[in-house]
Amino acid sequence: MRGIEMKHPATAALLEFWTELRAGRPAPFKAEVTAQALGGSIASHVFFIEAVGDSEMRIRLAGRMTHTIFGMDLRGISATAIMEGESRARFIALAAEALASGGVGLAQGVLIGGPGASTGVEIILAPLKNDFGRIDRLLCAAHATGEDNAPVELEPAARRCRLTQTQVIGAAVSKVSAPLAGFAEAPAGFLHQNPALTGLSGDSAGGGARRRDHLKLVKD
Repeated sequence: MRGIEMKHPATAALLEFWTELRAGRPAPFKAEVTAQALGGSIASHVFFIEAVGDSEMRIRLAGRMTHTIFGMDLRGISATAIMEGESRARFIALAAEALASGGVGLAQGVLIGGPGASTGVEIILAPLKNDFGRIDRLLCAAHATGEDNAPVELEPAARRCRLTQTQVIGAAVSKVSAPLAGFAEAPAGFLHQNPALTGLSGDSAGGGARRRDHLKLVKD
């Protein structure tokens, strides 16, 4: 199957940011993704999805431009709320595959609703780890596209996505992932086999250590 060609330059920029932040690991930590690191133009289109149960995913944070594209505050709502009809199940399947494989999900389609003709939309979903090393979050961004893949300026309006193409690219380096520093459990202590107490005799010149096999009661 022919791969999806990314249309919006900001989609490619976010993929490059995630790849560099990943640095050969299965995925970056959510705590490593900051608005300052992303840059204002990218961060305004970003939203985060968290898997909270079987096939249930919710949007936790969202940049200001997502409000313009979809005409509502995305924080706390189901990730399917930005999809139209049959695209809801397709989008959840894409997100689930990205989380399971450690690859990056790409989706393209059209925005339904709002003034004017239908506008193209491109969405990227890149996996993230929580503080304990579990991959259960997605760094996402949505961008509107027009003719010749040019960026589109939209007026705020209620819109939904109708997906036409979806694909997951790449794969995880390893499923083994260490917790974020500060959240790791303390290492277990070293256990000795058949431990014995030893003590020194009163005269070191008398030489060496001897094993105490019993306790001696001393009376005044």
